[in-house]
Amino acid sequence: MSPTKERKPFRARQGEQKRHPGDGRRAMGVYWVPSGKASGMRPLPLLSLPPICAALVDLLSPSTSHSPPVVHLNSVQSHLSELTPIFVSRLRSDLTAAIMSEELTYAEVSKHSTKKDLYLVIHDKVYNASTFVDEHPGGEEVLLDVGGQDATEAFEDVGHSDEAREILEGLKVGSLKRGPGDPAPKVGATDKIAAGPGGRSEAGTGLGIAAYAVLLVGAAVAYFGYTYMQSQDKK
Repeated sequence: MSPTKERKPFRARQGEQKRHPGDGRRAMGVYWVPSGKASGMRPLPLLSLPPICAALVDLLSPSTSHSPPVVHLNSVQSHLSELTPIFVSRLRSDLTAAIMSEELTYAEVSKHSTKKDLYLVIHDKVYNASTFVDEHPGGEEVLLDVGGQDATEAFEDVGHSDEAREILEGLKVGSLKRGPGDPAPKVGATDKIAAGPGGRSEAGTGLGIAAYAVLLVGAAVAYFGYTYMQSQDKK
């Protein structure tokens, strides 16, 4: 009786495709995909997949004791294309939430006062205007003068349009954590009402309407007075 020879582990030579000794199942994080083509589908070649991809393959592939998981490349690509917008949207919302929840002190904001690194505070919100300096209609000097400071008063004095306020909203990087000794803006809810459409404040609009009404009443009184005098002269 000849002695039993010890079997050496299977090792593929360089340039030769590996073959799984078993039924084609996953082993040690490597998917062994049977060769051959399904109708119009290209089988996924032998790959060492990262955990997230391996989990996706598990979801896409049937797993039974009699049929090894065969994963086709176009199937994986189609599912990834469906998941990508979801991941991107969730990532964007998470980043936005993180940015909005960030609090900066006045001392931290004051460090950002150069053209390439310019922060502003408007109504206790912090904005990074670095990318908008060259595009500012009033010139870069206007922004640099209030760089690293509370620019609420300067912003409201100009009376910005709705479009300008939308641009400002896109530059938001956080909120101001105001301390006891920090300078407070002179513009407030009691001093000046926030500007409405077109950049004009509601207070200014109200004064304009009142002045127009006074002129209208004065014109009516003058007209009726003139008519009355004419009728008296005829008599």
